[in-house]
Amino acid sequence: MSISANNLVTINGDVIAKGNGANGGDIDIASTHITLSATGLLDTRANGQTSLVNAGDVTLIAHSDVEVGFASADSNTSIKIYGDIRTGNLSAEAFSRAASSYYNNIAGTIALKAISSYLGADFAYMEADATAEVLVFDGADIKASGDISLNAEAHSLTEAIAVAALGGATKISLAGIYAVSDATSDAIIYSGALLKVVAI
Repeated sequence: MSISANNLVTINGDVIAKGNGANGGDIDIASTHITLSATGLLDTRANGQTSLVNAGDVTLIAHSDVEVGFASADSNTSIKIYGDIRTGNLSAEAFSRAASSYYNNIAGTIALKAISSYLGADFAYMEADATAEVLVFDGADIKASGDISLNAEAHSLTEAIAVAALGGATKISLAGIYAVSDATSDAIIYSGALLKVVAI
């Protein structure tokens, strides 16, 4: 069973993948932000099973890759688990990448540098902010027969160029760059959450 959306997936009820009877099915959810609410359940146990024998897997992937030429790139992903999961293996991964680089807009860079050379003033503003988080909150109840993997990864990049050239129109020469990169990733299990690998 696969669920995907561009921006947000919120699970408020039961999502059950019973599989073919002998083996449980898999649940794959992909979006920029994923929330399993306190009333939500992801269940990949085999049909008729109360144990996790032959349970399928749950995979949660939050992904964002933002690239801009000039100005600010903002990339944020999150997986928030408040509810219950019954599965074989659980993988929850949030990945964010933000890049603000003149390489992403070569045509704009050439035009801007031509104007800057004529005026004798060239300034560049670049900012990249990437945040990725996987959060398991108080009251969450996760039971798996295999692995439980929580991973958050964030990357940010800024690249800028400013050329000091004596302006044909102004006879001045000024250049400046403001570039900021910030990347934050968190994988947090809060007090009161239950994560348990069950022997079968």
